[in-house]
Amino acid sequence: MESTTPQTARPAEILTATLLTAGKATFTLEGKGRRWTFRIVKVENEARPPIYFANLLTGPDNDADYTYLGVYEPAVGWVRLTKASKLPETAEPVRALRWYVGLVVNDREAEVEGHGFRILWATCCQRCGRPLTVPSSIDARLGPDCAEMV
Repeated sequence: MESTTPQTARPAEILTATLLTAGKATFTLEGKGRRWTFRIVKVENEARPPIYFANLLTGPDNDADYTYLGVYEPAVGWVRLTKASKLPETAEPVRALRWYVGLVVNDREAEVEGHGFRILWATCCQRCGRPLTVPSSIDARLGPDCAEMV
């Protein structure tokens, strides 16, 4: 039997539910000719349990152009809209995010692909280090400007 040292040990698979509450989870839900990039930000305070704010990318700046959607409640797999929410209950991005986190919490994430969608976790351009959220850029691991330069 092969021994495993700390240098060769592989970390246990991290569950998506854990990633969603890690602190600044950014992912794109793409399929059926649509795509939405979401960010779930963890805000901690000693006086209360952490709060997870759900946001939607609504502009070209992958760092700053996020619009507040509501509060992600990981225990129940739901995004609760608040007075400050910028989109209504019926908005397609709200419904899509609720659908996805509900699947994750109920251990049914594999159904995403069966419905014609895929999840892409944000990554960085391998040339300049800027965040990538567009599926074709994530697949290429390069942003559009950097892809033209290499």
